[in-house]
Amino acid sequence: MKNNFLAYSSLFLLALGGLLVLGTVFAANASLANGIVMGKLFWFHLAMAMFALGTIFYALTNRKIHYIFSLPDVVILFSAGIVWLTYDRLLNPEPDKLLFAVQLVLLWFMLRVALTAFPALKPLFLFFILCTGLIEAIWGIEQLYGYKASTHHLFRLMGSFYNPGPYSGYLSVVLPIALSLIVGKDKKPTLLYWFGWVCLAAILVVLPAGMSRSAWVAAAVGCVYVGLPTDWLKMAWEKHSKWVIVALVVVILCLTIGLAGLYHLKKDSADGRLLMWKITGKAMLAHPLGVGLGGFPAAYAAMQAEYFSSGQASDTEKLVAGGPEYAFNEYLQIGVEQGIAGLTLFLLWIGFGLRRKENRGLQGRAIERQTERNCGRTG
Repeated sequence: MKNNFLAYSSLFLLALGGLLVLGTVFAANASLANGIVMGKLFWFHLAMAMFALGTIFYALTNRKIHYIFSLPDVVILFSAGIVWLTYDRLLNPEPDKLLFAVQLVLLWFMLRVALTAFPALKPLFLFFILCTGLIEAIWGIEQLYGYKASTHHLFRLMGSFYNPGPYSGYLSVVLPIALSLIVGKDKKPTLLYWFGWVCLAAILVVLPAGMSRSAWVAAAVGCVYVGLPTDWLKMAWEKHSKWVIVALVVVILCLTIGLAGLYHLKKDSADGRLLMWKITGKAMLAHPLGVGLGGFPAAYAAMQAEYFSSGQASDTEKLVAGGPEYAFNEYLQIGVEQGIAGLTLFLLWIGFGLRRKENRGLQGRAIERQTERNCGRTG
């Protein structure tokens, strides 16, 4: 009886902590300066403390913790080590970012512990993520039609975020999750299946209005990856290789036209981003070991000054130049701040995640084929 009580208490604390972390998207505090951003920041700190409390309680009340240390865990720890070693502790440019990086590492391991101990938390967390995406989509629709006021005088559509950029980015993350629950291998539709359809439809209605090209591309790539089975492509290539080549040519042509359209949609903004990425790439090559977390603005400014003084800059580049705090490209910014090694580890960690999805798909299809063979023998 005592063991059951402790187990249910651990489950409750871990579920509550996880839901509070996922609920950070709605946090805001009007009493603070920039309350939408700072409210989320403080809420995340408190939610992480709650999640950590649940994890510690579980660890103290269980003699055996079923946790298998994996290669992605090693990659995460090495990445954290690079962040710590490259950080300029004397200047201390971004203490909040450093704290946030530590919290993200802890969150990774706490989620691993929680989901390993209680697999039932996974559908709960997925359902809550879909709920946040649906609420944000409805929120945005209400703002578009004037039923709910925006909290920023420059933007009409922003949901619970500071501007349409992160709002659209969040929806582009939830969209492939909703699609993954729709195209899953379950033969019988579940609550998550139907709720995934509702969330998918609501996001597709409002996402184009955000006018975020990066969010559109992210949503499209995520949905294609989730919805397109690799074994089907292999089978199509083996049986109809000529048609596959024709289809690829058509797809590449459509992508080229689409990217050109996205470029001309907001040409000045696109030129600014291209200049940012060009200068950031040069800064990454100039600092292969990294400049440390928070060192991007200074490294970018120095490299941009060097580039313009060389006389290689075009008139368009001179027109759109600025002093950004971010690269608007996480891969390039990680490459500048954590160096080539940090970027490599980050890409390796993403690769493990993609590989895990493929392995699960292959295992599921192998089980299905074995079941069909068994049924055929029985028949």
